[in-house]
Amino acid sequence: MGRNIIPFLLNFPWTCVGVLTAILSGARAVRFMASAPALVVRVKSFWWYSLMSRSVRAMTYGHVILLRQEGGEMFLEHELVHIEQFKRFPFTFPLLYFGDSILHGYKNNRFEVEAYRL
Repeated sequence: MGRNIIPFLLNFPWTCVGVLTAILSGARAVRFMASAPALVVRVKSFWWYSLMSRSVRAMTYGHVILLRQEGGEMFLEHELVHIEQFKRFPFTFPLLYFGDSILHGYKNNRFEVEAYRL
């Protein structure tokens, strides 16, 4: 149990960012998935992210998965892979993800490649 709590605690700041992002995105419904563990939040929109990209349907911060109301549920399994990646690379995952995206682009980002293998 002790080994499982350490990544959770190290990711706590990112989980807080996820909760704040859920609020800013118009949280509509929240459920807890004990198996992950994760909060799954249906949001109205990613209006703040739309300035950069229109196609965002889901995202993960720490142990919070945000799903857009329309069509977001189909990306839940993909986002659960990102939860596992947060566990494998506690606290540093967003930095690794961002760096890999810069070097290889979104489609060839190793974390996205893994998550799309489903």
